[in-house]
Amino acid sequence: MSTGNEHLVVQREGPVSILIFQRVEHLNAVTLEMWRALPQILAALEADDATRVLVLRGAGERAFVSGAEIDELDDVSGDAAYAQASGAALDALHRFAKPTIALIHGQCVGAGIALALACDLRFASESARFSMPAVRFGLAVRVETVRQLARVVGPTHASEILFNARRFDALEARRMNLLNHVVAASEVDDAVEQVARQIADHAPLSLRAAKLALRASLDDTAAVEAQELEDAIAACAQSADRGEGQRALRNRRKPRFTGR
Repeated sequence: MSTGNEHLVVQREGPVSILIFQRVEHLNAVTLEMWRALPQILAALEADDATRVLVLRGAGERAFVSGAEIDELDDVSGDAAYAQASGAALDALHRFAKPTIALIHGQCVGAGIALALACDLRFASESARFSMPAVRFGLAVRVETVRQLARVVGPTHASEILFNARRFDALEARRMNLLNHVVAASEVDDAVEQVARQIADHAPLSLRAAKLALRASLDDTAAVEAQELEDAIAACAQSADRGEGQRALRNRRKPRFTGR
């Protein structure tokens, strides 16, 4: 799939699409143009029926995303443009209708944590390292990212992450509930592939309804409209996949869901 940006690459592995941040020489730091390209890429993947699950990862094993491209934040206008573009991209990822998984190797800093928080599940290798260093550079973390961080790890851990700006390892991130799983570096890719394919086997409309309901349960009114959730639940009840699931259960076979 062409993304229109050389630093954002989409690979397909059956029902799983993998979005790769590819600036290895810069530890996959995100540029303004990458942020601007992301909403359109996500919209195309959401519209693609062949994509059931989306995995985000960085190229190589040294970094998931090491933060913003700091050379673009050298004045107030650059900072404002970056904030607008990154906010739109993070919102698009958070609202993405299909399940998303962050696969984290190496450095996950600033914008890397924001991207991971916008995903549904987060897996990391044992070698992953995390930090939110905004206060060391006179920057402010986006309000919605702070909300997501506090929801995931709780306000006490969120305060420590934001105020101390220190680095912490994957095991500490797991203890704080920032991560779902920590896996050996040699095994984490396979672990994510296995989970992604398991999720992809399930009914797409049911997954969409579950994701909307989860967001609504967190009072995420900016992302979930009540009617949208009701429509998603009704679509499951009226879907061909519902009948297929019941037939598969009766016949003791694996269901073949179509998303319709």
